[in-house]
Amino acid sequence: MKTTVIIMVTVIVSWLSAEVVINEILYDPEGADSGYEWIELYNNADTNLQLQGWQLQKAGSQFENFYTFPSYTLEAHSFLLIGENNVDEADIITNLSLQNGGSCTDGVRLLSSSGDYTDTFLYDAPNSNELPSDLFQPGQNFAPDVKAGNSLARKENGVDTDNCQEDLFECEDPTPGSANFYPIDLAVEVLQIEQNEGQLQLQLEVINLSTQPVDNYQASLEIRCNQLSTEEVTLPEISAGESYIFEQVFFVDESGYYYFTAELNYLQDSNLENNISTASLIFQSSPIIINEVMFDPSENEPEWLELYVRDGCEYNVDNLRIIDAAEREIEFRGNIYDYAVVSENKAELLSIYNSLDSSKVIQANTWTTLNNGEENLVIKDDCQTILDSMFYEGSGETEGNSLERVNPYSDEEIQWLPSLAELGATPAAANSVLPAASDLTICSASIQLQNQQLQHSILLKNIGLNLINNAELNCFLAQNAAAFQLLEEFNLEIEDSLQFTFNSNLPNEGYYVFKYQVNSVQDVVPENDTAYSFYNQNALPIVVNEIMFDPFPEEPEWIELKQNYIIEDWDSLLVVCNQDSFWVQPAADEYMIVTSDSLAVNWLQNQYGSNLCIFTGVPNLANNGETITLYDQQLNLLDSLSYTDSWNYGKKGVSAERVNSTLTATADNWGPCVNEFGNTIGVQNSIFTQSFTSQAKLEVKPNPFCPAEGERTIIYYNLPEKISQVTMRIFDLKGRLIRVVKDQDLVAARGEIVWDGRNKEGKIISVGLYIILFEATGLENEKVYSKTKTITIAK
Repeated sequence: MKTTVIIMVTVIVSWLSAEVVINEILYDPEGADSGYEWIELYNNADTNLQLQGWQLQKAGSQFENFYTFPSYTLEAHSFLLIGENNVDEADIITNLSLQNGGSCTDGVRLLSSSGDYTDTFLYDAPNSNELPSDLFQPGQNFAPDVKAGNSLARKENGVDTDNCQEDLFECEDPTPGSANFYPIDLAVEVLQIEQNEGQLQLQLEVINLSTQPVDNYQASLEIRCNQLSTEEVTLPEISAGESYIFEQVFFVDESGYYYFTAELNYLQDSNLENNISTASLIFQSSPIIINEVMFDPSENEPEWLELYVRDGCEYNVDNLRIIDAAEREIEFRGNIYDYAVVSENKAELLSIYNSLDSSKVIQANTWTTLNNGEENLVIKDDCQTILDSMFYEGSGETEGNSLERVNPYSDEEIQWLPSLAELGATPAAANSVLPAASDLTICSASIQLQNQQLQHSILLKNIGLNLINNAELNCFLAQNAAAFQLLEEFNLEIEDSLQFTFNSNLPNEGYYVFKYQVNSVQDVVPENDTAYSFYNQNALPIVVNEIMFDPFPEEPEWIELKQNYIIEDWDSLLVVCNQDSFWVQPAADEYMIVTSDSLAVNWLQNQYGSNLCIFTGVPNLANNGETITLYDQQLNLLDSLSYTDSWNYGKKGVSAERVNSTLTATADNWGPCVNEFGNTIGVQNSIFTQSFTSQAKLEVKPNPFCPAEGERTIIYYNLPEKISQVTMRIFDLKGRLIRVVKDQDLVAARGEIVWDGRNKEGKIISVGLYIILFEATGLENEKVYSKTKTITIAK
C-alpha cells in the first residue's frame, strides 16, 4: 500500500505542475499602494516557456486586461517578478493598481496567448460580482483578504488545484522573486517511557501546530537510542491542531542508561526548535556513579570528585551535570569509560597526584564550592534523570582525605568511608576501601517465640566482589554470662544472600546469648562473620538499682543501673522513662549511672570520684512517681518498675534503693537510703540484704574487749524488715544509763554498730559487766523487736 500511495502522489504532482502559475501577489502594500504592488509568476514545468501575447488581468466588478507580455522566455522552474517602479529587483516594471478587497471578491488572472489556459487568484468574499474561477462560473472558493503589507501566496510553489481557499495562504513575510515558505510547524514530544519485564515502551506524539492540515509524505520521524538509529517512521497526514501518537518497544537484556532522541525531519517546517525531543531512564541500575569526593582538601589544593563507569562502556557526558543541595551546578564535558575526575583546577590536581592520568581528568566548565559540613550531590542529565546521588556530613576531621564509596558495584546499603590511601585519596584508581575479593557476612540475627520454641532468623550476604556459595553456620549458646556451648551446626548453600531460619527448644529461666558464626575457607574477612541475638526468660541480668529523683537544690537527678552479671556481647541498652527514651552503651562495670547532661556528669564525678561510669539522657524525673523500663538491643524486657514518693519516704536528698538486685522490683524490694550521705551511688546499697530473717538477732564481737587498749566491739544485727527505726542503749548492772549509741536511727535489715566502750561523757567506762538493750521498730508494720546482750569490759 505504501508503494501505491507514492505512485499516486507522483502522478498527481506531475499533472498539477503542467503550466506557469501566479505564485504570489502583493496587492495591498503597507502604507501607500502606488509603486509597491507586484505579481510573481512561476514556471513549474521542466521546459522553458515563451510568454509573448500572454495577458495579466485584474478584477473588481469584472476581469480586465492591464498588461500584455512582449517576447519573454520564462525558464523552467524559474520565477518572474512583475512590479511597479519601487519594487526592488523586478524583472518587468509596469503599473498594476490591483484591487485591495475589503467589501467583496477581487481577483488577478493570468491568461495564455491562445486563451485556453487561465490561472486565477480570487480573494475576499462575498463574490457579489460573480467573478469566475478556473473551474466555476461564478467562482466558489476564495482566499482570505490579507492585511496591509502581507502577500497572498501559494502554499507549495507551482502547485495548483484551482481552489484558492486551499492553495493560497496569507504570508506575513513576502518572498518576491523567490520560493514561498508556508509556515508549517510540526512538533515532537516524548510522552512517556515505561518499563515492563525487560521491555522499554517509548510513546511519542507528533503535533501539527499549523492552521492547515499537513501532508507529510515528505516528513519522517527518526528515533535514536544512545545515539544509534533504531527506527525511521514515515508520517501520515495530520490535520490542523491534531497529533499522531507513535509507540515503539525496545527489548533490553541488561541494566544501564538509555537515552532516547526523537527527531522530526520535514523540509517545509518553519520552526526547527521543536523538532527534537529527548527522554532517558535508568534500567535497573545506573552505569555512572559518584565514586569519590574530595570536599575538604588540604590548604590551597583544589576540590574534585570522581565518576566511575561500572559497565565497561564509554559514555559522552556532555549532557550531564552535578547539582548540590543549593541547586548550584557543576558543568563538564568529555568522554569517560572507567574513571573520570572532575576538578575545578585540572592543572593543579595533576601537579599534586603525579601518577594521575591526565586523560581521565576533566576541567569543569563551572564549579561550585562543596560544603565541608552537610552536602547532597546529584548527577542529572538534561532530561532530569538522576543517575546517582550521595549525601555526606563532614566531621571536620577529614581535611586532606577524600570520601570513598565502599562498593561501587552494589547499590544496596551504600557506605562511604574516609580514604585509607597514603596520599589521602585515590583519584582515577580503585578506592582504598574497596571490598575484599571474597567476603561473607552475617547482616542480622533475631529470635522470635513460635509455638513454645525459639525461631532463629539469620541473614547472610556476600559483600565481597566474588560470591561464596558454600559455608558452615554454627550456633552457640551462653546462659547468664557463662561460657558458650555449641547448640547447632549447618552446611549452607548461598547465592547473593540467604535468609536462614531454624528452631531450638525454649530454655529454662535465665538470660541467653546466642552467637552465630559463619565459616568458609574462601572468606578473607573473618571480622564480620559473627552476630548475636538475645532472649530473656524471667531473668534480671541488669536492673534499676537506685534512683535519686528528689535531690537537694542545684544537685542532679540520676539513675543507677546494676549488672548482676556482665553481658559482654551487648552493644546497647534502651532506657525508657515514661514517654522519653535513650540508648546507652553498657560498660564492663557492675554499676552504671545515667544522668541528664554533661554538667550533671561533672558534678557527680567531682562529688563521688572520676571513676564513676556515667551516661547521659535522663529526662526530668517526677518526684511523685515515674515508670522506668530497661530493654536490651533487641528489645527484650530486662527490668521495669514504677516508683512513688513513698520509696524514699518523701525525704529530699535521699535516694530510693533496691534491697536486692536479684529480686523483682516490687515496692517491698525498695526503700530509702539509710546512710549518712543519703545515697550509695556506684557502691552496694545501704539497705541491701541477701534474705530476711524471721526473728531479730543480735551478736557482739569481740566480747569481752578492752577499750583502754583502743579496742572496739561490733554489735551485729539482723532484722525481719527492710527498714527499721533503731535505739540502742548501754546500762550497768544497777540499771543506770551509760550511753545512748543509736537514737531512733533508720537502719537496713542487716548491719553493724561499733561501740568504743565510752560513756556519754566520752570517758572509758570501768571494768565489769554491762547490758546492751537493742530496740527496733519496723517501719512497714510498726512491730517492735527487742534484744538484750551482756558485754564484758576487760582490763
